[in-house]
Amino acid sequence: MVENLRFVHIDEQFCAALNNTHNHEEVKKVLVESMKLDNEGSLTADQLEVATDFFFYAFAFCKETAFDHEKTSTFLSIAKSTLDYDIDSNDPTRTMKGSFGRFKELLLSHAVERPPSTSGIFSVEDVGRIVEYMLNSYFRHYSLYRYIFTKRLAVTLLQTSPHVVESPPPPPPLEEALPQVIEYAPRVTIDMDETSSVGSYEK
Repeated sequence: MVENLRFVHIDEQFCAALNNTHNHEEVKKVLVESMKLDNEGSLTADQLEVATDFFFYAFAFCKETAFDHEKTSTFLSIAKSTLDYDIDSNDPTRTMKGSFGRFKELLLSHAVERPPSTSGIFSVEDVGRIVEYMLNSYFRHYSLYRYIFTKRLAVTLLQTSPHVVESPPPPPPLEEALPQVIEYAPRVTIDMDETSSVGSYEK
């Protein structure tokens, strides 16, 4: 079951504040605060600027399409969930095709009234407009968003020649060798006459 994203990332109060704000910079400030884009400073200044612009134009689309607060909140949450998923990992197996499939699943789950698994927030016409907008604004630049937000992998290649026997290092010079002291055991002299008399006996 897909999570219902209605008023999850941005509540009705923030939607009203956005609609009543006509200054672009003020709208961006409200979006950054409500969507928690700069949560714990996880984004650089450049990344935050790109993310802010992404949601600013997404909100402008909602306003141009005359979405109410419920539709605006839900679409912005779908857009945030899509972006967060795509930038969460630099796994090369994550592709635009997979991202678009996940986005469609989220969108359609909010276009059919079938509680509790889905909710009919968007109409068929709304779905068509949203898909067209996301294709032209986000998925057209999918690789660029991935490049900006994901950490890049650095690969180091070490080239070696096959079938080559590694030569041992040269020995150190003799003058650097440590002196060795040899201790000899004391010499023992054995008297053969005394030895032969040992064990003799009288008949």
